[in-house]
Amino acid sequence: MEFSSVPNVLAASMTAAFVLEFVISRWLLRDQVYHLRDTVTSVITGGVYLGVSLLRNLVLGGVFLAVYAASPWRWDEAHPGSWLVAVVVVDFFDYWSHRLNHTVPLFWALHSTHHSSRNFNLSLGMRNSWFSGYLDWVFLLPASFLGFHPVQLGVVIAVTQVWSFMCHSGYACRLPVIDALFNSPAHHEVHHSADPAHTVCNLGGLLIVWDRLFGTYQVKTSPLRYGFDPAPARPYGVWHLQVHLLPSVVRAWFASASRTRPTADARHGAGAPGAITPERRG
Repeated sequence: MEFSSVPNVLAASMTAAFVLEFVISRWLLRDQVYHLRDTVTSVITGGVYLGVSLLRNLVLGGVFLAVYAASPWRWDEAHPGSWLVAVVVVDFFDYWSHRLNHTVPLFWALHSTHHSSRNFNLSLGMRNSWFSGYLDWVFLLPASFLGFHPVQLGVVIAVTQVWSFMCHSGYACRLPVIDALFNSPAHHEVHHSADPAHTVCNLGGLLIVWDRLFGTYQVKTSPLRYGFDPAPARPYGVWHLQVHLLPSVVRAWFASASRTRPTADARHGAGAPGAITPERRG
């Protein structure tokens, strides 16, 4: 398979999985896993996200190529071992990127889009911030300096994102062999819990071993309620979900700059789940 065909194959796989789960939920099981307006919001958000991501990749591709050119090391893409190492390296940096998305107020204000639904299903995997990627890319830049070609990194990132997408399935079950090493729906639904006890947990994209190593692993011990509190005022407003926490971040910055104590509203809106306001969670 040519590298150029990988995105199309992966996109088709994710679309097919989403449609299948949606049909099973809405017309076969008739359960509460999917709600139509919520699903439409996620699909529209995902469609814009694809366009924004394409533009971002075009803009930043040259940066990754320049860093790769400056690296004294090279990994042979023809060797299977280089792909295995690339997967581990990318997932390691992605873990820390994701962790900061839950602990740094500005990062959380953007990433919260992904946690804004009260439902947990594959459509949630499409509900991503249009702007987070313009911050997150910095965490993957070291992988280029370690000698991995940007094209190889792009393929690895795409594959790991598909795995992460599948971990949003609303029909989670325990899979002991997979759950021991890899992220799974059973792990990831805890990550999307609104319970304050799950403030920052199960952050791995492909591998769950990072959470086990760095103390952020948690298991489901009771029924979960998804999203974060307080919920967005306009839960189906596509633009609102992208930016609704940003004003609070700005207010908190101005309050800090003026050496005055932030208002309760500013502290509550701006804080990331694991930082200023640990009671807020997604």
